[in-house]
Amino acid sequence: MSKKILLVEDNEAISGVIETILEEYYEILVTRGYQDSVGILEVEDPAVAIIDLYLANNDRGTAILAWIRQKKKSNMPVILISGEHKILQDIRESGQYDFAAYLEKPLDYKEFIATVKELAG
Repeated sequence: MSKKILLVEDNEAISGVIETILEEYYEILVTRGYQDSVGILEVEDPAVAIIDLYLANNDRGTAILAWIRQKKKSNMPVILISGEHKILQDIRESGQYDFAAYLEKPLDYKEFIATVKELAG
């Protein structure tokens, strides 16, 4: 059985590309926001979570990350993705959130795949 990856991305075009790239290696669990993500995390145990920072309906990727750290698995590797480089940099520098990697959109897919493989095994 392949390892599972949680992908939280509200843009269907981006999630479709990511899913296509990763499905060769992993089972991809795609969600669009906070409630769906929590629902999946309550019953699944993904190896890695890939979370977009800004989601529809004012959902924030950081809220999902906080839920993972508080309720699920404090050691689950999380990759944050966003088109907002400054926000990613500010979050990293703040030290407020515990995540394994952050990648800027548009994604460099070679770097992205290497990062996921490194974290998921």
